[in-house]
Amino acid sequence: MATYNGEQFLRQQIDSILNQGYKDFEFIICDDKSNDSSIDIVSSYMVKHPQIKLYKNSIRLGSLKNFEKAITLSCGEYIALCDQDDIWREDKLKIQLSLLQSINNSNRTPIMVHSDLRMINDKNSIIKKSYFKFRKYKLKESKDLSHILGPCGVMGNTIVMNKALKKLVLPFPDTLTTHHDYWIAIINEIYGQRVTCLEPLVDYRIHEKNLSNSINNINKNLLKIRKLPYFNLGREKLIYTILKRDNISKADRDILKKYLKYFDKNSSRIVKYYILIKYDFVKRDWYYRLNLLISLLFTKKV
Repeated sequence: MATYNGEQFLRQQIDSILNQGYKDFEFIICDDKSNDSSIDIVSSYMVKHPQIKLYKNSIRLGSLKNFEKAITLSCGEYIALCDQDDIWREDKLKIQLSLLQSINNSNRTPIMVHSDLRMINDKNSIIKKSYFKFRKYKLKESKDLSHILGPCGVMGNTIVMNKALKKLVLPFPDTLTTHHDYWIAIINEIYGQRVTCLEPLVDYRIHEKNLSNSINNINKNLLKIRKLPYFNLGREKLIYTILKRDNISKADRDILKKYLKYFDKNSSRIVKYYILIKYDFVKRDWYYRLNLLISLLFTKKV
């Protein structure tokens, strides 16, 4: 867990982790110089729960580097990531570990299990029963690199991965400027095996202080598609970095190059739309794709 000024919801998340049916785990918390009561809250739990290990950063690292540090410090065969303001279902770890262990490969192949989520507000009331359905995420059960590159659909606060994947994703590259879950999901899709659990195993808290989403931002993004997606997110540089890696199959390398072509400033908007649709770089939803086409035809924004 990476924390920063999370006092408002931190106890609920810690309680949900300690109340897991599966008990054999270490609980690493990296605090990024919180100036609220977050450290005091964690310290109070450490008295009765020795599996909690608190690491206090001497300087602010930011969310991305703080998560990288927490992953680096983990020692187990499997690593579960979590945010500071959500709530885990009691059987979350049990279900995801069972799915991981059902793939018998002696931990040599990188594996990642992620799940759907329920959306809750600051009072724990359910906003949506399925985040996947709400955001129209439809990942294939089989390999789906093009979709991972585009809409992705892998939420970091649901990820459980094995040590083999940890070795591949660390250290985070300098060209990663957005979210750690996007990087982890891409690397796993190229080299490993993904299991998508359609059960919502996390109550994902949507509130105005949330780094990834707020209720206003989500509603605004869903109501209007004003421009072609994925620009100004720093994805091009990240894909160039990935293409420099070894042991990427020809098929995956071709998909990565097609995705880069989408960002080519010299290609027309029609060509960009064609690439998005042909290679499934956008959500598999006709309404979304239609609105994207309308936006393409009637606006001048990239």
